[in-house]
Parts: sequence; C-alpha cells; structure tokens
Amino acid sequence: MAPRGLNIGASPNLGKVEMRPHIEILEDKICLTGPVLFNAPDQFIAKLYAEALGRIPDPAGFTWAEQHTIPTIAGLDVEAHAVYGSIEYANDGYDHAAEVLTLYRGLLSREPDIGGFTNWLSTLNNGILLSSIVDTFVESTEFTNLATEILSSVQSSYGFGNAFPIGIGPMMDEAMLQAELNSGDMVTLTTETLVRLTTPLTIPTSTTLVGAGLREASMPRLVRDANFNGPMVVCYGTMEGIWLDGESGQLGTNVASAESNLESLGGIIQDCVFTNQVGPTAISVGTQQQHPGGDVFRNNLITQWIPAHDGIQVYCPNAAVYFNSVVDSSDAAYALFADADVAQRSRVSGNVAFNAGNKGVVSFVASPVRPNGTGDMIGGSIDSNYAWTSSRTTVDMGYALGAYEWYGPEQSLLLAGLSLAANAIAPGAVFRGQYFIAISGMVHVTVVSNLGTGFVYNNSMLGSPQSPTGNIAAVSAGWASFDYSDLQYLDFSLANVNF
Repeated sequence: MAPRGLNIGASPNLGKVEMRPHIEILEDKICLTGPVLFNAPDQFIAKLYAEALGRIPDPAGFTWAEQHTIPTIAGLDVEAHAVYGSIEYANDGYDHAAEVLTLYRGLLSREPDIGGFTNWLSTLNNGILLSSIVDTFVESTEFTNLATEILSSVQSSYGFGNAFPIGIGPMMDEAMLQAELNSGDMVTLTTETLVRLTTPLTIPTSTTLVGAGLREASMPRLVRDANFNGPMVVCYGTMEGIWLDGESGQLGTNVASAESNLESLGGIIQDCVFTNQVGPTAISVGTQQQHPGGDVFRNNLITQWIPAHDGIQVYCPNAAVYFNSVVDSSDAAYALFADADVAQRSRVSGNVAFNAGNKGVVSFVASPVRPNGTGDMIGGSIDSNYAWTSSRTTVDMGYALGAYEWYGPEQSLLLAGLSLAANAIAPGAVFRGQYFIAISGMVHVTVVSNLGTGFVYNNSMLGSPQSPTGNIAAVSAGWASFDYSDLQYLDFSLANVNF
C-alpha cells in the first residue's frame, strides 16, 4: 500500500515498521517566502491533497499553494488543475468512477448525486478529458456559491456535505460480510465496494479484512448508515486498506456517544482511511473498560473536515501507533491515556498532526483517562512526530503532558513518566498556537531534542502568559518535574494560566 504521510526521518527501535519514502511535492516547486494571503483557501488546498491524492499535504507543497493561490475562483481553478493534472494523481490508478468521486469530494466538498455521477462518468467514458470537467465544476453555480466560504476572511474551514454516498461500485450486504468474517481467515473486498452498516461489524481474532484500491476513492468503503450507539467496526484481528466513513454530515456529531469509526481490541490496523466520525473520536485503541494491549495502528489517514474532536485515543497499555496522519482535528489529534489499572507503555512515533481549517486544542497529549485518574506512563513514548498548522489556523498546544489543562487542580492527580523526544514542527512549516510544549500534571518525565522551529505565538487562551520559547512547565508549583531534560521553558504559576 502506498504511503500517506510525511517522511520525517528514521526513528530508532521500530522493529519491522518501515519508514515511508519521501513523496515529491506537486509541480516540484518549493517556495517558503512571500506574502501569506489573509483569506488563503487553506482547507480547500488540504482537501484537494486528501480527497484527490489520498494523502496529507507536504509542508513545502502546501505552503507554495497557500502563498500563491490567488483568492478568486480563477485562482482556485489553477490550484485544482495543479492537483488533478499532476503526475501523482495520474499514478494513483483511479478508474473513471473513482475520478468522478474525487472531483465531487475535492471540489464540491460533498458526495455525488446519482444524476451528476452518471453524467460525468459517461462523459469520461466517451473520451472527454478530465481537465475539461474540472473547468466545468469550477465554473458551476454550486462551486461559485461554495467559493464564498472557501475564500472567507473569517475562517478557512467550510465543513463537508450531508448526503449519503450513492456507491460507485459493487454493493455488499453487511450480514454477508459479517458471515464471511466469522468463517474465514482472510476476506478481501474488491475495489470500490460499498457496505452500509446499521450495527457494529466485528473482525474476529486471526481474521483479516483487506481491501483492494490504492487510495481513498478506489478503496472498499464501510459507511455508517444509521445512528447506533457503538463503533462502526470492532477489530480483534487485522484490517488493511479499508475506508471507514462515519457520515457525520448526514447523521450529525454526538460527542457523548460511543459512535467512533473503529474500536481496536488487540487489532492491527494499517493503510486505512477514516472520515467523518459521529462520536468523540475516529479511532479508539482499546476503551476505558477494555484495554488488552498489543494493538498496531500504522500508516492510516484520518480527515475531520467537520469538527469532530479527537483523531486517535489510545487506552491499551502497549500499542504501537506509527506513521499516521490526522488532518483538522478540533480537539486532540492523538491522545495517550493512563488509568489506575493501565501502566501505559505505548509508543506514538512518526505521526503527523496538521490543522488546515479547524482550530484544535492539542496535537499530542498524554493524560489520565478521567478526573482524579491515576496511573503511570514510565516506559511510554511520544517521539519523532510532527505538528503543524496553516498560516490562518491555530492549535492551542502542540504537545501536552498531564491533565491540569482539562481538569484543574481539584481533579488532577500527578502521572509519572513518559518520554517526549525528537518531536518537531514539520520542516518549513509553522505551528500557530499558545504553547509548543506544556507540562502540568506529570512528573519524572524525559524531554529531549524537541525542535520548536516554526512556532508562532497566538494568544488564543486569553490571560495566559507568553513563553519566550513557546514552552511551559509547572515545576515550582509542583505539577511538573524532569528526570532528564534539555527543554527551555517558562516556569509558570498555574493561577496565571487560563487553559
């Protein structure tokens, strides 16, 4: 399966996990200088990368587009042609049906309607060039109206449409798929298969669900077809190359529900795509009640165009969370939790958190599961990750250790441990936020070799002090201590910080 994220260099002790190769940027153009447009279409650019190319933007390509896309419909047309006419798009192996899907999701920010899909599929089958259809989409009244939101001077985020997918390939009944999973060692779904789920699908231990298709638009797709209080998929086995679509645009979001896209209980999840969850997180690796451990979550893409809270929540004690990409999480992109009965030893390494249009709270966080929670993270690690934002979007904190930020002194107990090492802002990118690293509620931590180059202070939390280095730690207040650290930080008084 092709890589979906950034090449961030080698990480130590990753065993059999392979680093992803560098992906060349669009048009081979790198330009990190020049004016940043106040109404740059940041989420539009990110959607083109994710929905058409099937990956997170690389910082150089994104920055070039952000700085040089003229904030007009004509400018958006140029950027659209740069993506849909790129060699990378041509090499993604889409058939005409998948190409039409990428046009609707990337340009119109919605699912195709049956009439429009049939028309444009026929047009492509009759030999009309894709570039001509791109022009027609951009010149449409629908896109003209959408461009008002895309180019808004107020915010870059403009959500996603609210129609259920029509299906662009074969359909499969959920009961039939569950029966095959219950009886087989490996179940393979063909390209563009659509399965509508009205109850959770279970992948048993020692069973593999694998999908054909190189990128999102051609992958088999499991769709939440109704509000049911549970995950779309519960995985005890292996899932590879599957697209899980929560359909929050149609069903709405409900942060109090258990309606995640995936619940992994000792599973292996790799090369998958997760979109539009209904509940508070896209993926739950273990749960507050069940955390068997040993989960592997690798090289997956999570997009959250509709504000949808967390990307990945890790409850199990020794998960491996490697090389994933989360785009536009509005709460925590990656959350590592400890509890009284969980000695948290998981490793979160080589991942990317990028906010293009939605404001976020934190990119990476380690915290107790609940108020007054206990536990330790000695042996756990958040390392070699990237966090970055567009020039218009903010995330309050890049890396946060401890729970004071959420629970306050009355409901926070100290966690022990964790190594925070070799994390950075993506090269050539910026991180606009209040703090790059914030430690309050965790002691005996190791914090080394984290690089905050590209941090841009943004006073999104009114009343909080500005740190010269972008880092804060509540050492003198007794809410942070280090076993070893090279971190330059502001030793702050908790009373002066408004998290």
